[in-house]
Amino acid sequence: MKNKNHFSVGQEYEILPTKNKISYVITIDEWKNIKSKIKKIICKENWYIVIGSLFGGMCLSALVSILSLDFPSNISELNWHYIITSLVCIISFITGALLFFFGNKKNSHINYSKDNIIELMDSIESRYKEDNHETI
Repeated sequence: MKNKNHFSVGQEYEILPTKNKISYVITIDEWKNIKSKIKKIICKENWYIVIGSLFGGMCLSALVSILSLDFPSNISELNWHYIITSLVCIISFITGALLFFFGNKKNSHINYSKDNIIELMDSIESRYKEDNHETI
């Protein structure tokens, strides 16, 4: 048996009607405010982290070289390979750690994030809340 709300097209196809949906009306100022906050979100690459990773790799490869070289039994037998490799390991570790530190500090200074926009959208949504309708 066919429902009165359905449309029939030929004998094989029946078109179902769409369900009613709820929509919100927002002012142009609110819409422009949302757009401006989205435009202010900066998703640039953090070069501090990238260069810090390179220095971390340099430190690890120097550490492997130090461990694979013959460790001298006393200080007078230290050769220049061991000294230079040790200095490269120490300097690249310190530099990489500083770059990671400053890279994380740079990421924490972003003023606008998705949470700010969601908060603004929730405030717009709260004006339209009713007991019998679900909000998004």
